[in-house]
Formats: sequence, structure tokens, C-alpha cells
Amino acid sequence: MQRKATGNLITAAAYAKLRGLSRSTVSRQVRAGQIPTRNGLLDPIAADTAREKNLDPARRAGAELRKRNRPPERREADPHEGDGSGREVRIDALAEVTAVREVLAFAGDCVRMGMSKVQACAAAQLYSIHAGEAMPDIECDDYDDRFVDPTPDDWRRLFGDFDIAAADALVEAVIHMDGRG
Repeated sequence: MQRKATGNLITAAAYAKLRGLSRSTVSRQVRAGQIPTRNGLLDPIAADTAREKNLDPARRAGAELRKRNRPPERREADPHEGDGSGREVRIDALAEVTAVREVLAFAGDCVRMGMSKVQACAAAQLYSIHAGEAMPDIECDDYDDRFVDPTPDDWRRLFGDFDIAAADALVEAVIHMDGRG
């Protein structure tokens, strides 16, 4: 798609921020001649056109995937928010540490340490459960659409075929032994 230059020039840093890119990525593409500049400044539309033309589709797909999986920005507790206790920030933190990518990463670490895939899957599920239990002021109503468990497809992408039902049974047995179930 051909776009016309707008004449509104901005710095490489401003363009990076505008497009959600790192400054180093934009600077590298400028140095490589992949993004045109005028007196060291960029036209955002011309830069978009150049990036579309010059960026390898496989790299673009990989970059989009990394952006989607990027953890949300952390925020500081605001004493004027909610009840002033920072509870909302703790809920955000819990959502981040129990995100699907974190649970799967934990399971992968467990396998690298010598656990079986079934044990690693169960350990990662228990990790997610224990994280929530460590924050007693967070209630069931606080668990919104940010709190999602890995799906069987997520587990299969990580480990291939393995007995997911056995992992679930192991989780239930541990919960029952602890008197939580």
C-alpha cells in the first residue's frame, strides 16, 4: 500500500514510542538505510511504508507475537486508588505471576530440573494456586479475564503428548492431602 509523506517530522525516539518499538530497533533500521530520514528526523508515514517494504514477513510475525506476549507494565501503588491499600496493584501483580506464559515457563523449568512432564504440569498448576492463596485479601470476585489457566493445547504445545489427566489427578491429590479440597 503506497502512502504519501505527511511532512510532519519526528525524532527516531518519538517514532519508536509511537509505534511501540524499541529505540534501538528504529535506530538500527535507520543506520541500515531501511528507514529514510530528513536531517535526522523521520516522517512517520514514510517510515511505516519503508518498514512494510523492508521488514522480512517472518521477522514481523515474530515481533508481533513477542509484543502480544509482553508482560503488562507494572505500576506503583497509588494511595488514592481504591481503598488506599495498594490492593489493585497486588491483584495486577498476581495476574502477572500467574499468567499462562509464567505457568508454562515454570513447568518448563521443572522438566529441565528432572521432573516428568506430568509432575511439571502439576507443579506449575500448584504454583499458580499457591500464588493466589498467598494473598488472602484477594477474593474470588477479583479474578477477572486476566486470570486464565493454560489450556490442554497450551500444555501440548509445550510438552507434546503426555497424560494431562494424570497431572490434573496429581494436583487434586495434593490439594486433598493438604486439606484444601
